[in-house]
Amino acid sequence: MSGHGRSRGRPPMYAAAAAAIQQQQGNVMLPPGQANFVEFHLIVTITATPMINETEIKPPYRVTAPRHMNATPSRRDILAVATAASVGPTTGISPEQKLEMQRAKRAERARLRYHNMSAEERRNFNARRAKALRTARMRDDELCRMAERAQMSGTTLDADLMIQVAEAQRRRAKRAEAARLKYHRMSSEERRQYNAMRDAQRRQRLEEQELMERERQQQEQQQQQQQQQQNEIHQETREQDTNREGNNEQILYDSYIRYDSQMDHGWAVQS
Repeated sequence: MSGHGRSRGRPPMYAAAAAAIQQQQGNVMLPPGQANFVEFHLIVTITATPMINETEIKPPYRVTAPRHMNATPSRRDILAVATAASVGPTTGISPEQKLEMQRAKRAERARLRYHNMSAEERRNFNARRAKALRTARMRDDELCRMAERAQMSGTTLDADLMIQVAEAQRRRAKRAEAARLKYHRMSSEERRQYNAMRDAQRRQRLEEQELMERERQQQEQQQQQQQQQQNEIHQETREQDTNREGNNEQILYDSYIRYDSQMDHGWAVQS
């Protein structure tokens, strides 16, 4: 119902005040202090001029902005801040920090790929990863042992090999620190299981090393036996050659010719 409908049967003074208050309540939401000021100003004006028309009553000011004018900018600001926080600044970053960010992104993508795998794919991936880690650990251990042997013998390694040894030592120290922190975070039951598994792995490695050592010794023995047999064969051949050279006057027949028919004439000695 509009203000004109409500003004029927009312004095012009009250109708104008009701229309002004309805217009203020419908279009503008003012703070309590300003609303009291507008209401007080309207009452004073209407009391001073009781015979004024509705069209001549105007509020001292009108706010023409919509109700939710600040909602969209604030929402945009929040989205901009969230995007900047998720992406991060790209200027003023050192190459090391960029490398760390790239590694973090690759790790996140790998984590998502792993979680999207099936059970069979995860088993195969874990087996390949364990084999690769074991191979890398063995290679690093071999490089570290090589550096220790070189230090004990007093020999020097080339520059490329020294760089590889330094990287292997750094990776080895990093793995040891990670294992130490992981061990300290374990409970007593987890530590017991870990110790049992570690002892079993050590025994398995020792057995593998002993087996490899036995195989190496067997191969060396076989090579020595083959070399000894070859030396004996060469010695016999040389002895036979020496005997033949000492008996040049003797004629030895190894094979004989057999005739089917007898000879008709006898042997005759020609003088």
